[in-house]
Amino acid sequence: MEFDESKVRTEWSDELEGKKGWFGDRIHDKDEDCLRNYVEMKDENYYWICHKGNKEYPFKSEVNILWKYFYPDDEEEKEMEFDKKNLFIAGYNENLLHTGDAGYIGDSVSDCVSKLTGCCAQHVLTGCLESGFITDADTYPHQFFYRTKCAPEKHYIPWTKENFPLNVLDIVNDSESTTFISSIKNDKSAVWIGCASCAISLRELFDNYTMPDGSPCGQEIE
Repeated sequence: MEFDESKVRTEWSDELEGKKGWFGDRIHDKDEDCLRNYVEMKDENYYWICHKGNKEYPFKSEVNILWKYFYPDDEEEKEMEFDKKNLFIAGYNENLLHTGDAGYIGDSVSDCVSKLTGCCAQHVLTGCLESGFITDADTYPHQFFYRTKCAPEKHYIPWTKENFPLNVLDIVNDSESTTFISSIKNDKSAVWIGCASCAISLRELFDNYTMPDGSPCGQEIE
């Protein structure tokens, strides 16, 4: 890649937030340890997402290292544009998402934007809690999710005692945590959750709990 010294950034500008590029503390040097060489060689070891640093070192990479210079990657493809209506925040509007929705997961808005504009791999939402979103990529919850595609709409109704499929110790989720079925009424019309002393109906189970994959505790219907 051809190096253009006029593109080297020496001062912070908000437009650089979330931008991908190369970092360095020297523009030119006799050896290979300089920004010019990183750019020309497309060295991935110095290629990160840019964030604001401090007065002396204006640029900070996504691995929290401060740098004097930043060279933005103007060849980076930007096939999709950010639309804030597709951004979801755990504990705020997570109830508007559905298991099977596809998109980008992150720990900040800029993280999601960077993945969106950087054409990173998308993942499918498998869990949606107030504590965070979980995708098929990992089981660690993240606070932000940017949806690019909605899952096919499915419809559910509460189970009945005739088709109730769960067993004692099966896992279910409430809005904040993971718990389990601790006991089931003999006729399967009610269940006990965790350490609760009172049983709940199958309707209450449907209204307040989800399965580990994020789907409702109920029967899917056509």
